Amino acid sequence: MPEIYCPICGNIKPENIDLYKQVLRKQNFESSPIYPTCRKCNSALTLNKICNGGEIVVLSGTCGSGKSSVAIELMKNHGFIAIDSDCSMQSFRYKFNVKQVDYRSDEMLAEIANEIDFVRLFSNKIVLAQIVLKEDIDRYKKIFNERNLKYRFYILKPSYEKAVDRCQTRRCHANITPEYWIKYFYELLGFNDNVIVIDNSKLTIEETANRILLDFT
Repeated sequence: MPEIYCPICGNIKPENIDLYKQVLRKQNFESSPIYPTCRKCNSALTLNKICNGGEIVVLSGTCGSGKSSVAIELMKNHGFIAIDSDCSMQSFRYKFNVKQVDYRSDEMLAEIANEIDFVRLFSNKIVLAQIVLKEDIDRYKKIFNERNLKYRFYILKPSYEKAVDRCQTRRCHANITPEYWIKYFYELLGFNDNVIVIDNSKLTIEETANRILLDFT
Protein backbone atom coordinates (compact mmCIF):
# COMPACT_ATOMS: atom_id res chain seq x y z
CA MET A 1 0.00 0.00 0.00
CA PRO A 2 1.29 3.55 -0.76
CA GLU A 3 2.98 5.47 2.06
CA ILE A 4 0.38 8.26 2.10
CA TYR A 5 -2.94 6.81 1.04
CA CYS A 6 -6.17 8.52 0.04
CA PRO A 7 -9.17 6.19 -0.45
CA ILE A 8 -10.24 8.22 -3.51
CA CYS A 9 -7.00 9.46 -5.07
CA GLY A 10 -4.66 6.66 -4.05
CA ASN A 11 -1.03 7.51 -3.42
CA ILE A 12 -0.50 11.22 -2.74
CA LYS A 13 2.44 13.43 -1.87
CA PRO A 14 2.88 15.61 1.25
CA GLU A 15 2.15 18.77 -0.71
CA ASN A 16 -1.38 17.47 -1.30
CA ILE A 17 -2.11 17.10 2.41
CA ASP A 18 -4.22 19.48 4.46
CA LEU A 19 -2.75 18.77 7.88
CA TYR A 20 -5.34 20.56 10.04
CA LYS A 21 -9.10 20.58 10.42
CA GLN A 22 -9.72 23.97 11.95
CA VAL A 23 -13.49 23.55 12.21
CA LEU A 24 -12.86 21.08 15.05
CA ARG A 25 -11.03 23.68 17.11
CA LYS A 26 -12.80 24.75 20.28
CA GLN A 27 -10.03 26.77 21.93
CA ASN A 28 -9.19 30.33 21.02
CA PHE A 29 -5.54 29.77 20.24
CA GLU A 30 -3.41 29.15 17.19
CA SER A 31 -2.98 25.38 17.45
CA SER A 32 -5.53 23.44 15.44
CA PRO A 33 -6.62 19.78 15.55
CA ILE A 34 -4.46 17.62 13.31
CA TYR A 35 -6.71 15.65 10.96
CA PRO A 36 -4.90 15.06 7.66
CA THR A 37 -7.09 15.14 4.55
CA CYS A 38 -6.52 15.10 0.81
CA ARG A 39 -6.56 18.57 -0.75
CA LYS A 40 -8.15 17.20 -3.91
CA CYS A 41 -11.11 15.28 -2.46
CA ASN A 42 -11.08 16.08 1.29
CA SER A 43 -10.88 12.39 2.27
CA ALA A 44 -9.17 11.35 5.50
CA LEU A 45 -5.68 9.99 4.89
CA THR A 46 -3.76 6.97 6.10
CA LEU A 47 0.00 7.03 6.66
CA ASN A 48 1.49 3.58 6.34
CA LYS A 49 5.00 4.30 7.58
CA ILE A 50 6.27 5.65 10.89
CA CYS A 51 8.65 8.57 10.83
CA ASN A 52 12.38 8.23 11.40
CA GLY A 53 14.46 10.89 13.12
CA GLY A 54 13.83 14.42 14.30
CA GLU A 55 13.29 15.89 17.73
CA ILE A 56 10.37 16.39 20.07
CA VAL A 57 9.90 18.57 23.13
CA VAL A 58 7.21 17.39 25.56
CA LEU A 59 5.62 20.08 27.73
CA SER A 60 3.68 18.80 30.72
CA GLY A 61 2.17 20.73 33.62
CA THR A 62 -1.08 21.51 35.35
CA CYS A 63 -3.86 23.59 33.83
CA GLY A 64 -2.65 27.17 33.48
CA SER A 65 1.02 26.22 33.51
CA GLY A 66 1.56 27.58 30.02
CA LYS A 67 1.92 24.36 27.99
CA SER A 68 -0.15 25.50 25.02
CA SER A 69 1.16 29.07 25.07
CA VAL A 70 4.81 27.97 25.05
CA ALA A 71 4.08 25.37 22.36
CA ILE A 72 2.55 28.09 20.18
CA GLU A 73 5.61 30.30 20.77
CA LEU A 74 7.88 27.46 19.64
CA MET A 75 5.62 26.95 16.63
CA LYS A 76 5.37 30.60 15.58
CA ASN A 77 8.95 31.71 16.11
CA HIS A 78 11.21 28.64 16.24
CA GLY A 79 10.11 26.30 13.47
CA PHE A 80 8.32 23.66 15.53
CA ILE A 81 4.97 22.11 14.67
CA ALA A 82 2.73 21.88 17.73
CA ILE A 83 0.60 18.96 18.81
CA ASP A 84 -1.78 20.03 21.57
CA SER A 85 -3.55 17.42 23.69
CA ASP A 86 -6.88 19.26 23.66
CA CYS A 87 -6.76 19.38 19.87
CA SER A 88 -5.75 15.71 19.69
CA MET A 89 -8.77 14.76 21.77
CA GLN A 90 -11.03 16.77 19.48
CA SER A 91 -9.63 14.93 16.45
CA PHE A 92 -10.10 11.62 18.24
CA ARG A 93 -13.73 12.39 19.10
CA TYR A 94 -14.46 13.34 15.51
CA LYS A 95 -12.62 10.38 13.98
CA PHE A 96 -14.29 7.77 16.17
CA ASN A 97 -17.58 9.59 16.83
CA VAL A 98 -17.27 9.46 20.63
CA LYS A 99 -17.97 12.06 23.28
CA GLN A 100 -15.59 10.98 26.04
CA VAL A 101 -11.85 10.52 25.68
CA ASP A 102 -9.40 9.08 28.20
CA TYR A 103 -6.23 11.03 27.50
CA ARG A 104 -4.13 8.17 28.95
CA SER A 105 -5.71 5.36 26.95
CA ASP A 106 -3.75 3.24 24.46
CA GLU A 107 -6.06 4.53 21.73
CA MET A 108 -5.27 8.13 22.56
CA LEU A 109 -1.54 7.47 22.59
CA ALA A 110 -1.93 5.79 19.20
CA GLU A 111 -3.66 8.96 17.96
CA ILE A 112 -0.75 11.09 19.17
CA ALA A 113 1.75 8.71 17.55
CA ASN A 114 -0.14 8.98 14.26
CA GLU A 115 -0.13 12.76 14.50
CA ILE A 116 3.62 12.72 15.13
CA ASP A 117 4.14 10.66 11.97
CA PHE A 118 2.09 13.07 9.84
CA VAL A 119 3.65 16.18 11.38
CA ARG A 120 7.11 14.78 10.74
CA LEU A 121 6.41 14.97 7.00
CA PHE A 122 6.54 18.76 7.34
CA SER A 123 9.09 19.47 10.08
CA ASN A 124 11.78 17.65 12.02
CA LYS A 125 10.95 19.70 15.13
CA ILE A 126 7.83 18.87 17.13
CA VAL A 127 6.47 20.18 20.41
CA LEU A 128 3.84 18.15 22.27
CA ALA A 129 1.76 19.98 24.90
CA GLN A 130 0.35 17.12 26.95
CA ILE A 131 -0.08 16.17 30.61
CA VAL A 132 2.23 13.18 31.05
CA LEU A 133 2.14 11.32 34.34
CA LYS A 134 5.23 9.69 35.78
CA GLU A 135 3.86 6.20 35.19
CA ASP A 136 3.28 7.01 31.50
CA ILE A 137 6.71 8.35 30.61
CA ASP A 138 7.96 4.98 29.36
CA ARG A 139 4.91 4.65 27.09
CA TYR A 140 5.84 7.92 25.41
CA LYS A 141 9.52 7.00 25.29
CA LYS A 142 8.58 3.83 23.43
CA ILE A 143 6.79 5.89 20.77
CA PHE A 144 9.76 8.25 20.45
CA ASN A 145 12.42 5.52 20.43
CA GLU A 146 10.59 3.57 17.73
CA ARG A 147 10.84 6.69 15.59
CA ASN A 148 14.44 7.60 16.52
CA LEU A 149 13.24 10.93 17.86
CA LYS A 150 15.49 12.93 20.12
CA TYR A 151 13.28 13.86 23.07
CA ARG A 152 13.16 15.69 26.38
CA PHE A 153 10.37 16.00 28.93
CA TYR A 154 9.63 19.26 30.72
CA ILE A 155 7.19 20.17 33.46
CA LEU A 156 6.17 23.81 33.51
CA LYS A 157 5.50 24.51 37.16
CA PRO A 158 4.63 28.06 38.14
CA SER A 159 3.50 28.73 41.68
CA TYR A 160 0.07 27.33 42.47
CA GLU A 161 -1.34 30.84 42.85
CA LYS A 162 0.06 31.82 39.46
CA ALA A 163 -1.52 28.79 37.77
CA VAL A 164 -4.90 29.61 39.33
CA ASP A 165 -4.63 33.24 38.25
CA ARG A 166 -3.75 32.27 34.68
CA CYS A 167 -6.74 29.95 34.46
CA GLN A 168 -9.05 32.72 35.66
CA THR A 169 -7.75 35.34 33.26
CA ARG A 170 -6.87 33.41 30.10
CA ARG A 171 -9.16 33.77 27.10
CA CYS A 172 -8.18 30.69 25.09
CA HIS A 173 -10.89 28.54 26.69
CA ALA A 174 -14.57 29.37 26.84
CA ASN A 175 -14.87 28.35 30.50
CA ILE A 176 -12.65 28.83 33.54
CA THR A 177 -10.94 25.61 34.59
CA PRO A 178 -12.23 24.50 38.01
CA GLU A 179 -9.56 24.95 40.66
CA TYR A 180 -9.76 21.32 41.79
CA TRP A 181 -8.27 20.25 38.43
CA ILE A 182 -5.42 22.72 38.84
CA LYS A 183 -4.73 21.38 42.33
CA TYR A 184 -5.06 17.75 41.23
CA PHE A 185 -2.44 17.95 38.50
CA TYR A 186 -0.26 20.41 40.37
CA GLU A 187 0.22 17.88 43.16
CA LEU A 188 0.37 14.88 40.84
CA LEU A 189 3.11 16.35 38.65
CA GLY A 190 5.55 17.09 41.42
CA PHE A 191 8.13 14.48 40.39
CA ASN A 192 11.56 15.15 38.97
CA ASP A 193 12.54 11.80 37.47
CA ASN A 194 13.79 11.98 33.88
CA VAL A 195 12.01 15.33 33.63
CA ILE A 196 13.25 18.91 33.72
CA VAL A 197 11.12 21.14 35.93
CA ILE A 198 10.89 24.82 34.99
CA ASP A 199 9.44 27.32 37.44
CA ASN A 200 7.96 29.82 35.00
CA SER A 201 6.13 31.90 37.60
CA LYS A 202 8.09 35.00 36.64
CA LEU A 203 9.03 34.07 33.08
CA THR A 204 7.26 35.34 30.00
CA ILE A 205 6.15 32.87 27.36
CA GLU A 206 9.11 33.88 25.19
CA GLU A 207 11.56 33.51 28.09
CA THR A 208 10.20 30.06 28.91
CA ALA A 209 10.55 28.96 25.29
CA ASN A 210 14.11 30.28 25.15
CA ARG A 211 14.95 28.44 28.37
CA ILE A 212 13.76 25.19 26.79
CA LEU A 213 15.64 25.81 23.55
CA LEU A 214 18.84 26.62 25.38
CA ASP A 215 18.62 23.42 27.37
CA PHE A 216 17.48 21.18 24.53
CA THR A 217 20.11 22.09 21.97
